[in-house]
Amino acid sequence: MAEMKAVQKNGKIKKVGRYSKILYGLFILAFVLLLLALGIAVKTSKSAYTESKNAAHDRVYAGFYDKAFNYAERSNHVSNRISISLGNVRETANLRVLEVTDVEYIIENEDDNDDGISAWLEVPGKGFFSVDLQTSEFLIDEERREVIVRINEPVLSDFTIDYHNVNKLDFSNSGGNDSISVGEDIARKQCREAYSELHTAFLSDPKYLDSAKRSAENIITNLIKQLNPDIPDLNVIIEYM
Repeated sequence: MAEMKAVQKNGKIKKVGRYSKILYGLFILAFVLLLLALGIAVKTSKSAYTESKNAAHDRVYAGFYDKAFNYAERSNHVSNRISISLGNVRETANLRVLEVTDVEYIIENEDDNDDGISAWLEVPGKGFFSVDLQTSEFLIDEERREVIVRINEPVLSDFTIDYHNVNKLDFSNSGGNDSISVGEDIARKQCREAYSELHTAFLSDPKYLDSAKRSAENIITNLIKQLNPDIPDLNVIIEYM
């Protein structure tokens, strides 16, 4: 009887020990599975973070790229559409760039003629330095926003004597002749002389030509820039042929 109880008791102890080992093994297995699951979750989380980071980077890069591309495209598009206009500038044959005026004093004494007439005149003259743009050369560089204009030097044109303002400073007739007709002849001769003197003075004095050239450069430059108000940085270069 006592032996049977001992056997039963030992059997129960062995079964309990076996169950403990099984439970312990299951616990270890569950723990390992938990670690694996956590590892997978961590890897998944890192992968998701990396993907999100890369996606955000790509979106930002694409945004900056698109902006840069659009800016460059707009710049090139505008640049390519620039058209420099010259209007009717090239059709101007006589562009006045400088007006010149002066007076010449012509003295005719009675000893200078056979009629005994003395006449002192103040004769005003007026002319213009002009440029012929029809014979000029225009080189347009729209990429550089530049216009080169090659012109001849200004020339004196439309020079006249202002007969209405000729001033008679002195007139006398000691010859007893027809002073009116003779006086008129002498006055005409004096005006012709004044014309020659003034015309020569305007051409021979370099200050007139220098002023005319500076004026021509300013006038032509302003004309071309006024025709192209949408190109504020337009560069106009004047050269003389």
